[in-house]
Amino acid sequence: MSLVRLRQQQALKQRARSKEHGARTALDESHTMLSEVYSWFTEGFDTKDLQEAQALIDNLASSV
Repeated sequence: MSLVRLRQQQALKQRARSKEHGARTALDESHTMLSEVYSWFTEGFDTKDLQEAQALIDNLASSV
């Protein structure tokens, strides 16, 4: 999740510098990466880590 958060911050900075395409690509890649890992889990969705992961996935989806 730290890597995804870092990539999200970098993409938002890139977007602020008017490099929209690169930012969108980075956000898409981050969303895909975290979504794939999240899908491995079949239980434990009430744990803090998975709740934070789901919130980050939702945030990335709305940023794209």
